[in-house]
Amino acid sequence: MAIMSIRSDLFQQLTLIRERRRAGLPVDKRTMAALRPAPALTLVLEGDAPEKTRKTLLSLDAQTCRKFEVVLVGRGGVRLEGLIQDIGLPVAYLHVGDAAGREVSAGNLAARLARGKRIVGIEAGRVYPPGHFAGLIEGGAAS
Repeated sequence: MAIMSIRSDLFQQLTLIRERRRAGLPVDKRTMAALRPAPALTLVLEGDAPEKTRKTLLSLDAQTCRKFEVVLVGRGGVRLEGLIQDIGLPVAYLHVGDAAGREVSAGNLAARLARGKRIVGIEAGRVYPPGHFAGLIEGGAAS
């Protein structure tokens, strides 16, 4: 059943690409990202301390069930995009400056970037053991 689902998703993606090309529309990275099936879970990680954020990202990279994406939100004057290079996960990066109300705008923007069926905020500095998010991904309760 899972194989049929994957084949169906792939067929739909190829059909959309062909239609865009026939219409003379570009097929760029943004288009390809939009055509990918949505992950089961989006983890929103807000960080302002690179070492804590790196520790959390590495624990996410070690998860056994990898049907999730990460939205990394850098706050304040600290830039975190350099941390993404070590991670083998799909990570969308967003940096929010020191403007007033940055936490609210960061959360709203991260929610717009999220493609997962469920969105979960996680803490920077926390290490999540392998398999921690499997319950959420498979539709069960949080572990």
